[in-house]
Amino acid sequence: MVWVDAPCGWQKSFVCFDDRKTGADRYILITQFMTWYDARSYCKQHHTDLASVRNPTEHSIVGALNSGTWTWIGLVRDPWYWTDQTTNVSVIKWSPGNADDYLKNKSCVYLNGGLADVEQCSNMMPFFCYVFPTQKKTIRMKLKSSQDVNDPTIMTAIEEKLKQKLKDDGMAENITVTWRKQPDGVVFHKEEENITAVTNTRETCDL
Repeated sequence: MVWVDAPCGWQKSFVCFDDRKTGADRYILITQFMTWYDARSYCKQHHTDLASVRNPTEHSIVGALNSGTWTWIGLVRDPWYWTDQTTNVSVIKWSPGNADDYLKNKSCVYLNGGLADVEQCSNMMPFFCYVFPTQKKTIRMKLKSSQDVNDPTIMTAIEEKLKQKLKDDGMAENITVTWRKQPDGVVFHKEEENITAVTNTRETCDL
């Protein structure tokens, strides 16, 4: 038995799996032709699911049920999706005849004359990068401390705690915190018992 992929809308016979049975009896060949989705619905209604082929034993059993015709099993390929994990691809204008790629051996998309086409991901081509806009936020803080908070070691500790707090509040992982110095070049000034600090945070993203 050899494996091949095909459009899920094609109508083929299929093999169901039934976990209520034992041995080879758990695999049932259905000779009625259905699409992959209808075949799975049938198997889930009458048995357990479409058959999985996860090891040599299952490969041998399911292969023996196959009579030389294409037969659906329980393996399906995910649809197209963007690298930011969204799946809305309806706005893409595809080059005629290439969007489906029923053999599924061309898994990456490139542009050709403004139209999207598919090709193997190992092919070398020029490419576009997306630069996330830099976000800047200014935070004013008042701190109480018996230590010299202008000491570089103390400032570093405060910076790390601030970055962790921002991450806990849903900010991006890659956060850069920079201190804004006062006109006299000092970051922190005493205000009675309180120490006022003005900080400037800049969120950046790796490319």
